[in-house]
Amino acid sequence: MLAMDYDEMLLLSRDFVKEHSIIEYYDQLLIPALSAAEADRHTGGLAEIRQTFILQNTLELIEDLHKKDHLPPVTLTRSARVLIVPAKDDIDELAAKILARAMEHNGISTRLQAATSLPSECAELVMQEHIEVICISAVPPAAFIPARQLSRRLSTGCAGIKCIVGVWSPTAQPNDLQSRMSTASDAVVVTTMQDAVDKIQTLLTIPEDAPATYAPIPDNEDERLKEVLRLNLTRACPKTPHPIEILRFIGYQDG
Repeated sequence: MLAMDYDEMLLLSRDFVKEHSIIEYYDQLLIPALSAAEADRHTGGLAEIRQTFILQNTLELIEDLHKKDHLPPVTLTRSARVLIVPAKDDIDELAAKILARAMEHNGISTRLQAATSLPSECAELVMQEHIEVICISAVPPAAFIPARQLSRRLSTGCAGIKCIVGVWSPTAQPNDLQSRMSTASDAVVVTTMQDAVDKIQTLLTIPEDAPATYAPIPDNEDERLKEVLRLNLTRACPKTPHPIEILRFIGYQDG
């Protein structure tokens, strides 16, 4: 990416997604490249022309990758439930756009705010569109503190909103970053796009105050066995016993 050879970038990307998922491409190839470029920019090692190249061509690269490799299209049928907000500047906004693509490919509708948006504008959007989760996008090395400050402001302005802070770096330690979060915000810190998708899916699927519900138990033993196998419950026992033993293990009895 720093060499500013678009065709080579596309070729490397296409080779990678032949063996990996698109979100693995984001986490293992694209985001580390953006993180390295941002680190160079802060040390004065990234020329402005290269920074412009990265900002202008990264999204085009993703679009070309999807077209040429026939990746499945995104189909969304619901209004946005997640608001993605850049922590500070244009590189955070670029990472936010990549995260939005990752979310959409997992069936999660999103809204994206610009890096220039005010916290009050975000709070207004949350109320107008019934947003359930806010995800703040931050690319190190200088974005964590702005992300922490923003999460505190949004938590104050949007009472009860669930908040995630994505600090996109292959070397970042989530536990260390979590310990540095303000006590005024209960935001959860993640460091990969996959972790962000997984966490948001959990937050959207299982409300914190939702009562537990149980699936019906099939009356027919063959149907019960099929359901056990479908849910892969055989992994619940250490020696992978016969499925009939699994039925007894989870409380079913022979007819």
